[in-house]
Amino acid sequence: MKHMISPNRINAFLLCSGRITLLFIYFSFLLSVTFLGREPEPERMAWLTLFGSFRRAWNEQHAFIFWGIVANFMLMLPLGILLGFGRRGLSFWKTVLCAAAVSFCIECVQYLTRLGYFDVDDILTNVWGAAAGSGFCTCIRKLLAEAHRGGHPKWAEIFAPLLPFAAFLLFFGHFLLRMHQAV
Repeated sequence: MKHMISPNRINAFLLCSGRITLLFIYFSFLLSVTFLGREPEPERMAWLTLFGSFRRAWNEQHAFIFWGIVANFMLMLPLGILLGFGRRGLSFWKTVLCAAAVSFCIECVQYLTRLGYFDVDDILTNVWGAAAGSGFCTCIRKLLAEAHRGGHPKWAEIFAPLLPFAAFLLFFGHFLLRMHQAV
């Protein structure tokens, strides 16, 4: 008698291998953005003042610093989505810890190779982006579970995981208004 593989196991395998493929593509993109095409700095630099780049962008109305903060947020948003995706996705806090570890490693390599500088604000905004990505996944997972049960959604419970993204939008929306008024 032949052993048959159940369709559920095949679907789980395809989902897992698809997630691994997407993570590989994402990390390839991440490495190319953070390291490739950069010239080494003349010396190693570390910016260890928490919220220092936020203050510089705010006080100096500096668009380049502002868009760097936005780019760091957006850079880790896909990681939060990919790690939180699916039934067996990582929890919010595990996703945040993974994003912190990945971001810390990137900052350390940039510092050691001088292909950038170590900045604690980069780690903060990277983790913030991954938290928002994980929040999207949690929100969608809860919506699908409610739809599957046929119950009425508890909106506050479902959309609470989107708070990191909402905070980001409020903070930077206010910043953009301030920059626009200064012009």
